Amino acid sequence: LTPVRFDVYREASNQVRVIFGRYTDLVEPLSLDEAYLDLSHRKESGEALAQEIRERIYEETK
Repeated sequence: LTPVRFDVYREASNQVRVIFGRYTDLVEPLSLDEAYLDLSHRKESGEALAQEIRERIYEETK
């Protein structure tokens, strides 16, 4: 079995939440790897925002 590395998971989750905070103050975390973001104030399309956030997460958590 692979050992659980909860501290590593929590740190990654915290990094992702910091990134979310750059886009909105309205972040509702559900678990370590899920959250709702209210981006209704943004002018970009949902798809464009999702892609941008995804790219940020990838670049900053490698």
